[in-house]
Amino acid sequence: MPDMEESIQLNNRAVLLQLEGKGEEARNYFLQSLESDPRNATAHNNLGFLLTQTGDFDEALRHFEAAIQSDPASETAHLNKANLHLAKGEMEQAYTHYTRTVEINRENAGNWEMYAKFFMVAGQPVEAAEAWGQAVQLKPEDMTYRVELARTLMNLERMGDAKMLLELVVQRDPHHAAAWGQLGILFLLRKDYGLSKEYLQKALGLDPGNESARYHLALVYLSTGDRQQAEQELRWLIRLYPRSIKARTDLAVVLLSEGRSQDALEELDMALSIDPGFVKARYYRGLVLFQLDRREEAVAILREMAESEAPEYGEKAHLFVSKYIHQ
Repeated sequence: MPDMEESIQLNNRAVLLQLEGKGEEARNYFLQSLESDPRNATAHNNLGFLLTQTGDFDEALRHFEAAIQSDPASETAHLNKANLHLAKGEMEQAYTHYTRTVEINRENAGNWEMYAKFFMVAGQPVEAAEAWGQAVQLKPEDMTYRVELARTLMNLERMGDAKMLLELVVQRDPHHAAAWGQLGILFLLRKDYGLSKEYLQKALGLDPGNESARYHLALVYLSTGDRQQAEQELRWLIRLYPRSIKARTDLAVVLLSEGRSQDALEELDMALSIDPGFVKARYYRGLVLFQLDRREEAVAILREMAESEAPEYGEKAHLFVSKYIHQ
């Protein structure tokens, strides 16, 4: 006979232990809670979340599913299961449970937020924009939702709509660094470098650690030919975020343009040690090796890229091979 009261008490004890960082003890109490009441959806969900943190994903999924079986209307269990499927790259299952979450409670802006983020990862910006729009309607005072909607609209090349949203945000909250930063990116895309620089610097004045704003400010300097200032911003960014592969790769491009090929190679090697598949870094590493007369290595990299279907840099590699290596 299930003892629901005892199960609740054991679950509550486990939660306290988990908050104290005593994961193994918490796990044991969650299991005891489920022994007392195997249909305790909250205990199943909490144990699943703990197992997610310890990397026991398959067991975590089993407990999330058990929570859903016990309480099919549990938003939290569906959301946790969706997040874990997404982390595992199981997009169809993730979609199913994110959808179920918003079906259960369409008035929860947070559910729409997670739905929108899923669609962004899935490469579905139209659906993401619709989900962000729902979040904005439910929580109009949250300016961050408006910024994310604007960012998504920019991906859809709806620049006018995005601009109006962002200008509304900074009008209502002049200290919203992310909104100023996104405005700066918008004007960078429009090649209005003066306004872009102004807005990105304003974002950094409010939030010096804003990675996106500092990176795009470096791109403004690169676009206007100020390589020295671009290098300064990129090095600052790398000090703040040593694992920023985009910053390291673009710094390498600056160094290569100044004839500092060995320094460029060091940055590219660092970037590729973080993400060996980063296409732009692989392409420029091929160019740098060519400049350093390490032709055999350069040819191997560039030919592989030329034969691949990598957008933009595959074509660039093909052109480089055709022009310089087949001669």
